[in-house]
Amino acid sequence: MKDKESKLSKLIDVGIALSYIRRLDVLLDYILQRVTDVMDAERSTLYLSDSEKGELVSKIAQDMPEKREIRLKIGQGIAGYTAETGKLVNIQDARNDPRFDNTFDAATGYTTRNMLCSPMANNQDKIIGVIQVINKREGIFEKEDEDILTAFSSQAAVAIENARLQENLRKKMDEMEMLHRMEIKISSLFELDDILHTLLEDSMNTMEVESGSVILIDRKKGEFYFKVALGPKGADIGKIRFPLSVGIAGWSALNKKALYVNDVLHDERFYTKIAAEIDYPTRNILCVPIFLKDEVIGVMQFINKTGKNIFFNDDDLKLASIIASQAAKAIERANLFKKLMKTEKLSAIGSMASSIVHDLKTPISAIKNFTHLLTNERISAEKKGLFTDIINNEIDRFVRMTEELLEFAKGKKIKMNMKESNIKQFIDYLSPFIERDFEGRNIEFIKLLDYDGTIKMDSDKMMRVILNLSGNAGDAMPKGGKFTIKVARKNSRAEFMISDTGTGIPNEIKDRLFEPFATSGKRKGTGLGLAIAKKIVEEHHGEIKVESKKGEGTTFYISIPD
Repeated sequence: MKDKESKLSKLIDVGIALSYIRRLDVLLDYILQRVTDVMDAERSTLYLSDSEKGELVSKIAQDMPEKREIRLKIGQGIAGYTAETGKLVNIQDARNDPRFDNTFDAATGYTTRNMLCSPMANNQDKIIGVIQVINKREGIFEKEDEDILTAFSSQAAVAIENARLQENLRKKMDEMEMLHRMEIKISSLFELDDILHTLLEDSMNTMEVESGSVILIDRKKGEFYFKVALGPKGADIGKIRFPLSVGIAGWSALNKKALYVNDVLHDERFYTKIAAEIDYPTRNILCVPIFLKDEVIGVMQFINKTGKNIFFNDDDLKLASIIASQAAKAIERANLFKKLMKTEKLSAIGSMASSIVHDLKTPISAIKNFTHLLTNERISAEKKGLFTDIINNEIDRFVRMTEELLEFAKGKKIKMNMKESNIKQFIDYLSPFIERDFEGRNIEFIKLLDYDGTIKMDSDKMMRVILNLSGNAGDAMPKGGKFTIKVARKNSRAEFMISDTGTGIPNEIKDRLFEPFATSGKRKGTGLGLAIAKKIVEEHHGEIKVESKKGEGTTFYISIPD
């Protein structure tokens, strides 16, 4: 009697403890330890039902030589019989019971003498598993033990169901967080390999698998190829191609169905050649097709489930299908981006050509005009000599400008020829070029020299900067206006202020005005001009800034150490 009271007291303590344990793996281990203790048995096994496969799966098998999973068909063995009938079974002599399966004892050398097996039913009276207690330490299991185990099984069933709900909730939350994180990551990436790598890495961590790959179809060659492969043999497998007609991947693509195979060695669809070639033992595979519209363009494949559950299930299949749809979106976006880049590249070539023509227009126009003047018989020989010098200078400038364009395109440092230059002489020299460009356009050219001393600079390149700005200003004043160059000295620096009363710079391009091919409403596009201007100023250890108001005009500030 006292022994029964002691067992009941233990049972109450166990019931209280069970209500506090939330992790399923910890709970199952605790249940097994306590039931063995309460029932005074040598060992116990806890099976959970896998209703999809009609099997019992041993989640915990106490004191087994190897921690391996046992699977029984419902109806197989004592545990299977209990799960099928929902009846408690008390076997006093296992060897002489026809329901007893001796396979495990034969494999391990263990001897089962007697056994008590109880079903675990949830609140809806559905059998969710079986607790099997083996070998009473003294004697056999009696009616009292049956009552204790029945009560224990009832408590365990409730705790397991609650833990499962908690675990499923955590799993869903983790999956949602992973998908949200994945969406944020891939939205900031444009290279397809980077997107698929990120997507695959996150999904492998969440699904707890050893390896994963995105395998795409090459329709021209009729082959699969690995676009991205991660895991122990990722680098090796990435080079392999194989026919569309073979493997679990081939079956999935052909039938447009997702599937998992938990024992690939006994599945005729498994393509053993790849695993053998890279020497990678493969236990199980999950494969989902990737659809672009209604066409299968490839598959996502996950290999060797790890973690607490080493077998794929329907939840894994659903999650993998969602991830595959994300991969499809990424591939579609990458294809669209590639087409857009091709279109943009053609547009950029046109923009660059327009820009270069615009930038070279000034020296070409000067050469043309002065060459025409050389044919005028009324002009003196002295002036013609001067014009010839100007033509030669402009040809030299033309050559230097083309060299600058090439240097800029190749990312090379612009060569500087720094000399002491007089500000007034510099402005006087470039003024005729500006005036000719403004001729007939109703633009007033104003020069304000608050500082007319000297500055160390490359005069040709600074002339290039200012002529570019004056050209832009002229285009921004289609109905005429005022263009002003003012030079002042501030804090041991010469400051050039180049202003116009034009249309101003649109807000949407102010932040990228000095980038190549940014357009500001000019007739022929700014192209590389401002990008090169900025680079020239910076090579002078100077700074260029801009202020602009829509409809009121623009002012560029260039400051250079003197």
